[in-house]
Amino acid sequence: MRLVKWWLAFKHDKNAFVLSFTALTLPLILLIGVLVLQSGQLFIRQAELEFLTRQTAQSGVLKLAETLRAKATENYTQQCDILEPPLICNSNTWSNFISVVEIENVTESALFQQSLRTNLLDFLQVADPQKLILNPDFNYELTVQSGSLQRVNLKLFLNEPQDNWLGNVLRTNDYQIETQALAYLNF
Repeated sequence: MRLVKWWLAFKHDKNAFVLSFTALTLPLILLIGVLVLQSGQLFIRQAELEFLTRQTAQSGVLKLAETLRAKATENYTQQCDILEPPLICNSNTWSNFISVVEIENVTESALFQQSLRTNLLDFLQVADPQKLILNPDFNYELTVQSGSLQRVNLKLFLNEPQDNWLGNVLRTNDYQIETQALAYLNF
């Protein structure tokens, strides 16, 4: 009986109703706001990392091109610095002075792999707009295609864990951004 009297009194008191309704809905509104902000930040960071991954893959291809050009220049010097050079020495393209086997040897050498990894890491750390990448989790694949389409592919994978505002409310996999980019060098 007391409960019914209290409910009837509460129902007619509009100030108490507004106060209790606000007290119940305000945390829900704040939680939705936090989720919107968190997902917006993840979306923006994903876009930044996709752009950064593409640019990093391009810098890796440039490093590869420099290395292959140096090898082709070395081959040019060996083949064409003689009294009567062959007709191929009239070519201006460096790809005429390097074979697919030599390209595969360069891309598979441990020295080049370490140099490329260092180059990619340095580029990631310098070019990151938020300067959050300190020890990035990235991998890359170098493949050489030969045949009608001759090119070297560099596929870069970048994973970055994100800060989680909500603790363990959502799965930790929801806060890991994975991006990949493919850059290639035709020869």
